[in-house]
Amino acid sequence: RDAEVSKMMKEADATGSGEVGFNEFVSMMAKRMKEMDSEKTVLEAFECFDTVGTGQFSPQELTTILSNTGASQHKLSDKEVRGVIRAAGTNEDGNVEYRKLVRLMY
Repeated sequence: RDAEVSKMMKEADATGSGEVGFNEFVSMMAKRMKEMDSEKTVLEAFECFDTVGTGQFSPQELTTILSNTGASQHKLSDKEVRGVIRAAGTNEDGNVEYRKLVRLMY
């Protein structure tokens, strides 16, 4: 699994920065969705950001991912991030389960 995640990270890191920005992530996912168009593939991409393996992000983590990564013209505003969090909802711990985000996409 680690090798697969490393491969996905290298594939997604279009700028060669060693980090995968949100826009790079979305670009990689769009390509993979065209190739496989599966919910499983999208979940695997979120797992790249889920370094602890909990299946969830705190609102602060999700805000960082969505608003502080990628090219400046593609970053989500605070209002847009709040909308994503509101749409996905939070669990009893106050975290956003990214599987819910994926279900919203499909």
